Amino acid sequence: MMFFSKDPTAKIGERCRIGPNVVVGPRVIIQDGVCLKNCTILADSLVKSHSWIANCIIGWRCTIGKWVNVLLNRLKFNFFLII
Repeated sequence: MMFFSKDPTAKIGERCRIGPNVVVGPRVIIQDGVCLKNCTILADSLVKSHSWIANCIIGWRCTIGKWVNVLLNRLKFNFFLII
């Protein structure tokens, strides 16, 4: 199953490649020529032109610079919470 979900307040530039499996949150700005694959961009973030984001979650109010590659193939976390 593949999907693409964009909040109505998000803005996406020209010549972007988006998908599969992409979620773009509220007030996100995606500039021209960006490639998004298997990722989530949370609210109020900015992805500048010609960046490539794959297999990641970009947090709230983040800025990704021009021509930046953010790629993650595998991530393992082990968390222990002691209260």
